[in-house]
Amino acid sequence: MNIIRDRWRKKKTRGTSIDIDSIAQTKVLSDDITDIANRHLLIRRSLEKLNEDQRKVIELRIIEGYSVSETAGLMGIKAGNVRVLQYRALKNLVIIMNEEENHHE
Repeated sequence: MNIIRDRWRKKKTRGTSIDIDSIAQTKVLSDDITDIANRHLLIRRSLEKLNEDQRKVIELRIIEGYSVSETAGLMGIKAGNVRVLQYRALKNLVIIMNEEENHHE
C-alpha cells in the first residue's frame, strides 16, 4: 500500500512525462489493459466494503493527499483518531483485497 501511495503522490505532484517517440514504438497488450482494469475494480470494490469513516480517511489521506491535521479538520475529529482510522482502514483493506483476489481466482 505504501508503494501505491508513494507512486500516486509523486504522479499527482509532478505530473507524468510522456515521450511521444516511445509511445509510437510501444505496443500495449490487451492483457495489460485487462489486468489494470481488474486491479482498478478490485480496489474500488474493496474500498466500498470499508465502513464510511475508514473509506473517507483513505480517500482524503491517500487518494487526495491531505495531511493528518487537514483530514481531521475536514472530518471533524482529532488527528489521533485520523491516524487510528487510517491504520485500521489500511489493515482492513489488505484483508478485503486478499479475500477478493482469492475469491476470483
